[in-house]
Amino acid sequence: MADLNMHSGHLVAGKNIAIAGAGLGGLAFALALLQFCKERQVHPLPHIHVFERDSSPDARAGFGYSLGVRSDSGGLQVLHRLGVLDDLLQHQEPARAITFAAPSFRTLFSVPDSIPPGLPVGRVRITRSNLQRTLLQHFQRTGQQLSFGKVCTDAKLLSHTASEQKHVKLAFQDGEQHTCDILVVADGVNSKIRSGLVPDAKPYYAGIVSVAGRTGRLDPLPQELLQSQVMLLAPNGVTMFLSSYEKHTVSWHISWHAPQSLAAELNAKLQDPTTAQMCNSLFSTLEAETLASITASSCQTFHIHESSRRYFHVGNVCSVKLRKSFFQSCQVHCFPR
Repeated sequence: MADLNMHSGHLVAGKNIAIAGAGLGGLAFALALLQFCKERQVHPLPHIHVFERDSSPDARAGFGYSLGVRSDSGGLQVLHRLGVLDDLLQHQEPARAITFAAPSFRTLFSVPDSIPPGLPVGRVRITRSNLQRTLLQHFQRTGQQLSFGKVCTDAKLLSHTASEQKHVKLAFQDGEQHTCDILVVADGVNSKIRSGLVPDAKPYYAGIVSVAGRTGRLDPLPQELLQSQVMLLAPNGVTMFLSSYEKHTVSWHISWHAPQSLAAELNAKLQDPTTAQMCNSLFSTLEAETLASITASSCQTFHIHESSRRYFHVGNVCSVKLRKSFFQSCQVHCFPR
C-alpha cells in the first residue's frame, strides 16, 4: 500500500472495510492496516468489521497444530512491528533450534537459533491457537468490530450509477447481509467467496500427504525436544517432524509424496474405528482424536482486474488443508487461515 495516496485522500480513509475470516491472515491484515494508517496519518481511520465463522474465540481450543515463525523470512519482524511479539513469547514452545536426523535419530546437522539485531529471538515455535489468540486480543483493543458465528455464503459487487462507486454485499448463512466499501477475503484455501468472485482460482492437490497426531501428556518431555525441534529424513523421501505442543505433549507428522487417489484412500482409513484400535496398540501415548490426514493444496496466483479494486485476497496461496480429523464431532476447517 506504500504507493497509494496518503492522509485524507487515501484509498481506505473513512471506508467501511469487511474482513471475512479471523484467522492468522485476517487478523494480521487488520492490525497491519491500522498500523499503516496511524503511521501515515490517514484520516479518518477506516471502520473495520471482521466476520468469523467459528462460534467463539475458543471454538477450536486444543485443536490444531503448531507453526514456526522466523526472522530470516521476516515473520518475527512483522509481529514485532505490530506490537504483538512480546505477548507471543509468553506462549512459545521451549525449543527454537532445529535438528535434522536420520531415522535412527542420529544427528545429521543442527540449525541453532540465530538472533538478529533488534529482536529478542530469531525463531519461535507456537501453536496456531496461541498465535491466533494473541492477534485477537490485540485486535479487540483497537475498538474495531468483530463478529463470531458469521458464515459467509456469497459476495457480490454492487454498482451505484449515481456516485459511480462500487460496493460489496456479503450474505451470511443466518440470512443477514452486510455492505462494505472494501472486502478482504481471508477465509482459507477453500474460500467460498473466492470461488464466487474468482471462479477460475481453484485449489489443486500439491502432491504431498501427511499423517499427523499428538501424544498424551508427557511429564517430563524428552530432553531432546526441550532443546530442539526434530526433522527425521528417510532416504526414500519420507520425513517425520516432531516438536513440543503446549509444552507438555509432542506433535508429530509423517509426510511423503503420493498420488491424490492414495490420499483419498488414507482419509477413508482414518475414519475407520479399527484404525484407532491399531494405532493405540502401536503408540501407547497417542491421542486418537488428534489423528488426522493432511493433504497439501495450493492455488495458482490470480489477478484482480483494476475495475474490481473493491476486494482483496489474503492467505489463499500455498495453503494446507485438513481433510478430516479422527473421531472429531465438530466441523473441520482448512488451515492456515
